[in-house]
Amino acid sequence: MNSSDAEKGTILIVDDLPANLNLLRSVLEPEGFRILGSTSGAGALGILKHARPDAILLDVTMPGMDGFETCRQIKAIEELKSVPVVFITARHETEAIVEGFKSGGEDYLTKPFNRQEIIVRVQSHVEKSRLRFLLSERNRELEKLNLELKEAMANIKTLRGLIPICSFCHKIRDDKGYWEAVETYLQRHSDASLTHGICPDCQKKNFPDI
Repeated sequence: MNSSDAEKGTILIVDDLPANLNLLRSVLEPEGFRILGSTSGAGALGILKHARPDAILLDVTMPGMDGFETCRQIKAIEELKSVPVVFITARHETEAIVEGFKSGGEDYLTKPFNRQEIIVRVQSHVEKSRLRFLLSERNRELEKLNLELKEAMANIKTLRGLIPICSFCHKIRDDKGYWEAVETYLQRHSDASLTHGICPDCQKKNFPDI
């Protein structure tokens, strides 16, 4: 499989019968999906410790941990809550379908399945999964930027209100009643850096020959 195939999406297939797993693999791999496989719920949870698929196809009737319990445990993992779980099972009864949605599944397909329907539904779930993941990442970035902005604003020193200044020497009176040079006052109450120069009026007054 080349790199363009991997970009189509990664699917985890969980079915205790290798024949069913291989059948789904034969349908989805030619469409460009990367396939991960497991024959048990416990095995699937082990894979999910190291991989985040774009969608999970999950059988219901499996020995040990069934599909419903597997789905509940998957959805209990914060990083996997948004990964869509699609049940694929031979169980047609309404109670099983309802239980599938209650356990956190987003779709429920019954066997025998239609190949084109599987492809279309998987593509749809993968696209929505990737959009949700992208939105989640953007939200995290915005939260980080918002926090950095708040920290930056907290560090900014500002001058507000009326500032007493001498009409003659232009010294400023601080909050404790002491008079100090404008340069000293500004440096203590703001993040500004000062540089000295001569305005045109002072230049004419003090250096008339220049």
